[in-house]
Amino acid sequence: MGSQWYWDLKPDYRRGELFRVSNVSLARSYFQKARKRLRALGTLFEDEAYSDVIREAQELVELALPRTSS
Repeated sequence: MGSQWYWDLKPDYRRGELFRVSNVSLARSYFQKARKRLRALGTLFEDEAYSDVIREAQELVELALPRTSS
């Protein structure tokens, strides 16, 4: 937005509203992002953009792997 970046975590968010992001909702979000990247890999491969295929595949794996809290 303008020169600022933000995450759209909740489509109906109202300014000042507090909300909780659970591990389950975050995991679902990551999995959806991974599925979108998987679809994009086919297009990149067809365009012979092999370095981009590798980069996006790495992102896909990072999104799909389970996270552990530290």
